Amino acid sequence: MLATEDVAASGGFWTRAGFDVETYDEGSRPRIAMASNCTSPPPPPIAVTAARPTCTPATFDALHATWQAAGLDVSEVADQPWGMREFSVLDPGDRSVYSPSSSAMMRTMAGPTRRFTATVVSNAKRRVLVPLPFAPDDAWGHKPSHPVAGSVNGMGVRAVVEAIDDGWAIVLGPAWRRDCGIAPGDEVDVVLYPEGPQRDDLAEDIAAALAAEPDAAAFFDGLAQFYRRAYLRWIDATKRRPDLRAERIVEVVNLLKAGIKERPR
Repeated sequence: MLATEDVAASGGFWTRAGFDVETYDEGSRPRIAMASNCTSPPPPPIAVTAARPTCTPATFDALHATWQAAGLDVSEVADQPWGMREFSVLDPGDRSVYSPSSSAMMRTMAGPTRRFTATVVSNAKRRVLVPLPFAPDDAWGHKPSHPVAGSVNGMGVRAVVEAIDDGWAIVLGPAWRRDCGIAPGDEVDVVLYPEGPQRDDLAEDIAAALAAEPDAAAFFDGLAQFYRRAYLRWIDATKRRPDLRAERIVEVVNLLKAGIKERPR
């Protein structure tokens, strides 16, 4: 669900992008909920995970072309240095930029993928959970938190692994379940992998700087991919200025050591 300054503009934008949109007027800002039909997705063939569409490399360029043809404000496609192929698109209702990317590339670069079958459960707070049959630190190394992406019964999902009474789980939100038809008691096939650029995928100079500062590295590992990628883009924007690149790496490491998830503007 997205907060927006202009419901009509955001709603029209996401409708042209191929989403079903509902509007809500709650709290200080109006909101829209947008989701694809999971059983019969509209063209282009995408899976919706919150505000971040993902697709396979085979459909990625088709998605870009379709959104261009629909008149959306999209950038050119770029192959990022950390392995993702992506472009950005601007929501005119709240001036926010969203970046679709190739989910298959993310799986390739993201480290071990875990596949398992689980029974969906509901806890005392009526939250709907998919229990994990493993500890995330054992699967992906110790991190302050574990943002993951993947699929549940073939439908795209993003989540942060949470501790529950007897182990670990991801939460399936009500909007996602409403459109995808999954309920407590269902047996589901699950694919999960660490989301976004991991330390093994970083340029050597960045990886070395983080390795020298364990606190900064641990904080980086626990950031949502949006923040990790923002830091990496800022560093990578200095390709023609090696001296400036080194300065930015030092600045990013210092920000991470201080527990700051986003560079002050």
